[in-house]
Amino acid sequence: MRIPRLICVLACWLTTFNLMAQEKISCLPPQPANHSWFNISDVIWSAFLASTVAVTGVLISDWKSTRRTRMQLEHDARERDRERKSALRKEVYLSAAEEQAKAVQYLSSLPQADLTDPVQSAGMSDFFASAAKVQLVCDPKTYSLVSELVSNYGSLLLRLLGKVSPIHSIQNDIKIRSHHIDRYTVEVDRILAMMSANNESGVPDPNKMRVLQSAFEFNQGQAKTISEERNRLFTHRDSLNITYAMDLMKELKELLPLQIRVSNAIRRELNLECDSDEILSRMADEQLMRMTTQMDSMLRQLQGESLIPPASAP
Repeated sequence: MRIPRLICVLACWLTTFNLMAQEKISCLPPQPANHSWFNISDVIWSAFLASTVAVTGVLISDWKSTRRTRMQLEHDARERDRERKSALRKEVYLSAAEEQAKAVQYLSSLPQADLTDPVQSAGMSDFFASAAKVQLVCDPKTYSLVSELVSNYGSLLLRLLGKVSPIHSIQNDIKIRSHHIDRYTVEVDRILAMMSANNESGVPDPNKMRVLQSAFEFNQGQAKTISEERNRLFTHRDSLNITYAMDLMKELKELLPLQIRVSNAIRRELNLECDSDEILSRMADEQLMRMTTQMDSMLRQLQGESLIPPASAP
């Protein structure tokens, strides 16, 4: 639209200039002594000046319009890029938040996990994979915070694996003893059935009864002995589980301020409402206080039930 307008104005300007030249030629005497462009009539000069102003105005208008169009295109490109990054970050960050909650749940259930199972032993892999995705799309400041959080979780996992090793060992001993108890219980049931059959035969055999009675006492004694051992293992395992839970809570308390900072940085990148550093510090202190109160309450309850000795309290 601008190009035809410019062509029309230029055509008018050239036509006016041509008229000026013709006017000058027509005004020349046969043998001019001194002539000048000022001999051209004022009407022609007015048309020339008007055409020049029109051409200049069109050029300036087109330049400004082109500049505005370029700026608008650059702005639209930035907005599209910002929207693309926002959508990508939203998907990655929401997935990472979900995996972080699963990671805490996995750490809390680590004493009951079967680490020989590839699926259960890889319980933290999704969390680390999500954190790696976050580091690809986040800002440098958030990248630093996430890296620190991942490093702390990795160190925490290694420490907790060392603490759950005795629990898993005791759990294996309990399974072995449970297997023997089941076997002796089956044997006791079989001997009782044979004793009943001997008594109901009408002609009981005393020698056979003595042998069955001896076998019954042996198997029952073995089952009772192993059952008592298993009960002691249960008590020891429960004590270790409680100690593990308290240690885990202490570790999570130390990670809480960093987790809040990471969460706030992510909310800032998603253009969500976020808190200042002072508010974050106060939030962390309040949550730490609540966790400490809950842990102390749990310790008092467990000590009252004699599940752990008072000396184990922090």
